[in-house]
Amino acid sequence: MKAKATIVILLIFVISASACSHALPFSSIATVSRNVSIKVTVNPLSQIKSISETTTISVRNNFSYPLTLYVHDIETDVKISECSDPPVAVEKLAESLYLITWKVKVDPFETKEIQVDSIPKEELPLLVKIFYIVNGKEIKPVKEGKMLKLKVNKGDRITLCLKFENNLPRLFDGPMYEKSPINVLVSMPFPDDILELEEANVPQSQLMANSWILTVYDETWLNATFKVKSLGAWGEVNLDPISISYSIIQQANPALDQQISESHQLSETLSALASTANSLGAGIQGISSALSAMSKALKTPLPENANRETEYELSQVLEQYSKALSKAASSLAAMSGEAKNSLNLLTDIILTADPSLITNPTPELQQLMMQLTMLSVQLKIVSAQLSAASVGLRELSTGVEALENATTDLSKRLTQMANQLNVLSDKLGDLAEQSSLVGKGVNALKTTLTALSNVYSSKEALLVSQRSLLTFQHRYYTTSRAWGTFKGSIEKLPIGYKLVNHSNKWKISKIEVKNEKKCTILWLVIRSRSGRVLGIKFKNQPENLTSVFVKLLDNSSAIAIPIFSTDNGELEHPILGKFSVKIRAGSSEDIEVYALATCGDKYINVENQKVTYSISLKVPTLSRKVQIEIPSFEEEKKTKRPLAEYLIAAIIAAALVALAIRWRPRKRVEDRDLAEIEKELEDLEKRLRRQ
Repeated sequence: MKAKATIVILLIFVISASACSHALPFSSIATVSRNVSIKVTVNPLSQIKSISETTTISVRNNFSYPLTLYVHDIETDVKISECSDPPVAVEKLAESLYLITWKVKVDPFETKEIQVDSIPKEELPLLVKIFYIVNGKEIKPVKEGKMLKLKVNKGDRITLCLKFENNLPRLFDGPMYEKSPINVLVSMPFPDDILELEEANVPQSQLMANSWILTVYDETWLNATFKVKSLGAWGEVNLDPISISYSIIQQANPALDQQISESHQLSETLSALASTANSLGAGIQGISSALSAMSKALKTPLPENANRETEYELSQVLEQYSKALSKAASSLAAMSGEAKNSLNLLTDIILTADPSLITNPTPELQQLMMQLTMLSVQLKIVSAQLSAASVGLRELSTGVEALENATTDLSKRLTQMANQLNVLSDKLGDLAEQSSLVGKGVNALKTTLTALSNVYSSKEALLVSQRSLLTFQHRYYTTSRAWGTFKGSIEKLPIGYKLVNHSNKWKISKIEVKNEKKCTILWLVIRSRSGRVLGIKFKNQPENLTSVFVKLLDNSSAIAIPIFSTDNGELEHPILGKFSVKIRAGSSEDIEVYALATCGDKYINVENQKVTYSISLKVPTLSRKVQIEIPSFEEEKKTKRPLAEYLIAAIIAAALVALAIRWRPRKRVEDRDLAEIEKELEDLEKRLRRQ
């Protein structure tokens, strides 16, 4: 029975494996993907009317049997409003940081989708404003009821001016701050029989009609001019919104690797040439000193009473000088060849790295190539002159040897040779001085080569930092925050660190994690239960934490440091490397340190996430007739406040009048008006005067 049961189990396994092989390899039983979509609606007055974020987690079953698994998702910087499926657990890790878990069942070869609707709390990466110019004059939309209208007539030319502002923070890559560009696709889906595109300040895209692709570094404008061909039978036309889509995920730049390699090669070559120039300078300086000494030696007067022994000694000395000059000439000729070879090597390196530097060289490279050319020519000239001087000395040596066969007076011949040696001495002195000047030129060349080598070395370091930043950004935005497991529990990575206390101010450093399963560590979170985070320290300290993606949470009681790697050992910031954190806490037990990681099952594949942004920019209705002009937002604020004040003042005045009427004493019958009494007194006075 046991044998039969074993056979049945094996058959089931074979059938299952066979069915799975028709889909995907056994290593991928299920696939989890995460897509984030942020949608923004902007009205014709450039005001944001709505903003929403939708996270869609897709679980695809690649197996031939139903699967039940747990899907985990980390939501950051959002206010969650609704989930399409009720989660089995929601854990608030920190302010705007949630860990959500669902238990899902997926049928064979089917896909289950989970949606999380939320409102993003972070600022938008791209800001858009729109302005309207009709026939060369800027006008504003006016409001009629709930509609915004723009007054135009048939045949008018309307220019839509879109202003794009890159709102991404400047990021610190170590040496400097960089702002990542944003690639934007703009589409104006206007009917050609209503608005006909005449011109734009940016070339159109080939993707679709009335579309443009822009790269926004800081601020970019798109100005598109249309001719109004028709306003319809009623004199009004409603237009579809302008569609704007973009992504902040930067793609890998293969040219950057090539530029780094070229800068490294140029730096190394220039450094080697600087060493060669240093050797040339030392050699030329030695030759210059030797020529100077030889010039002084040849100035020594010859003895007046010479004999054959003196003749022989003089001949030997001149022969040695001749050989020395010949060697110096050969050395300088070799140096000239080295200078020429250095120029050729530099030219070949530049042609390999950047051919445009040959036709349009930088001032530094132009000066360097000129110095190498002049050095080669000067060394060649000095070498030729030394060769001639060597021949002259050899001839003098031969002449001295021939004195023993001469019948003329020996003294006269020695006097003539002395004069020739004086002339040759002067020439050698000039050559020594010229060689010294060439040596100074070589030293200047060495300085130029060293400076250029340092320039390209700095350029290489800068490009490497930019590549590190680009790599980290790509990893930061494409690493999925969702993963799957067959168990409901989430694995936590063991972590250790060095902790030093100074008056309840704790320094945390050398944080190490045991990550043998190669889980993706997203953030390192450090929290003080009884205090707050005082700061973080890097070797290259940034001006602010935003520039390095570090976040302070829960009123600075916690800090989240991005890691985004599968490292096993000491954790480092992806760009700035090692760090330490200072935190205030009552005791070590009040300090919590943990790695927020995605530890999925090895049989569940996790794809890179996608993040897309879309803006629906509404445009006003085009109309021939516009009645009421809508006041600007600032004017509305200014007018609303006085009206409210007048209304309050009127209410208070009415209340006072009512109170006065209510409490005014009633006039008795016997009370008389003062005016009547005064009139009677005047009449009485008049009668008395008459009498």
